[in-house]
Amino acid sequence: MKAYLYRIGFALYATLIAALSLVNIGNTPGVPKFFDGFDKVVHFCFYLGFSVLLAQAFLEAFSDLRKNTLRFWVVGYGVFYGGLMELAQMWLTTFRQADWNDFLANTIGVLVGVLIHPWIRTLLINTKSRNN
Repeated sequence: MKAYLYRIGFALYATLIAALSLVNIGNTPGVPKFFDGFDKVVHFCFYLGFSVLLAQAFLEAFSDLRKNTLRFWVVGYGVFYGGLMELAQMWLTTFRQADWNDFLANTIGVLVGVLIHPWIRTLLINTKSRNN
């Protein structure tokens, strides 16, 4: 079970993003809007986490994966998934709409996630070695 932790975590996280992308949260009471563009920050953060978890899941599955190959696949999947969610909002819902700025925030989140993944991986390895 431990060997599949990041893959399972990534699958659950991607499912959460899909669910939140397709549910109607438009004018729901209790959902704060802190400032204009706050939703772009949320998109950025979601896809930053998406790319970090995906990179870890890839490394878990393919330990000999080269750094540039890993980055290529994570960016490709991340941008594709972000675009797919925007298209799903346009085609599958009547209460959500596709937004190029959301797609841009998704993409920037993926790119930043790929850039900071080596640092996060080092933190995870150091934490794991201290706990053993």
